[in-house]
Amino acid sequence: MYLDKKLNSSLKTGLTALALVALLVDPALAGKKSDKEQERLIGPVKTVFIELTTISNEGGKWIESARIPWLSNTYDLQGNKIQEDQLYEDLSLNFKSVFTYDANGNLKEGVEYDYKEFPTFKWTYTHLAEQNQIEEKRTQINGVLFSKSTYTYDKNGNLSEEVRQQINSTKDFKWVYLYDADGRKIEENFYLVQTQGLPHEAVRVSTLDFKTIYRYDAKGNLVEETRFDASGAIKFKKQYTYKFDSVGNWISQTAEEWVTRSGKTALEPTGVTYRTLQYHSK
Repeated sequence: MYLDKKLNSSLKTGLTALALVALLVDPALAGKKSDKEQERLIGPVKTVFIELTTISNEGGKWIESARIPWLSNTYDLQGNKIQEDQLYEDLSLNFKSVFTYDANGNLKEGVEYDYKEFPTFKWTYTHLAEQNQIEEKRTQINGVLFSKSTYTYDKNGNLSEEVRQQINSTKDFKWVYLYDADGRKIEENFYLVQTQGLPHEAVRVSTLDFKTIYRYDAKGNLVEETRFDASGAIKFKKQYTYKFDSVGNWISQTAEEWVTRSGKTALEPTGVTYRTLQYHSK
């Protein structure tokens, strides 16, 4: 299931890209791996509450903004995500998604609720074992189809391709992911997919929009992210440092970006992602 970006404030809009680095996986589809494994969480994690800040230069001093709630995820004992809460300063924009699984632990369906607990969308999932795929249909509560997605996994259970068809759009989206031997995502390619040609000979054409390369330290923590546009030019390059809890999960991720000013390039802090984790009792 993908996250809808109902971001009402400019600050939160700017922070979303930073926070997504903390996830690095599709949040509700896990293939042969649990959501907890996909997200590289350690131990019997029950909830992860995520907050964001920005860092700006004010009078020659780097000042961190107040924390803004962004996301809260809840996991069962098997590591499956059973609830996802999207959070906003304006509480009327809050919504949550609740997921259910079959007896084999396969994702079965999800329902999205608004802040008044009224259902707004529903997801249904079909597992195609031979193709190692999961098909997702997102419908409004009245049954009208909103979008369709196909998730393809490699032999190790890593999400290798995601294709999303927007019913009321002329453009579809495709992501292709590459992993290293340890199952860490090292490359992401994002494509816009459009129909070209005359109706009787139309073909679907995928055009690269951007590529992102990820680099990790020896412990598997993301330490560098570089994004390129379709021509290969660098759009941004960021580096990350962390603080950890006693279990080994990171609880703060500080982002710095290489910025060129007056002909000089230097790392400048841009923001912090905070995670508060709760664990299932043994």
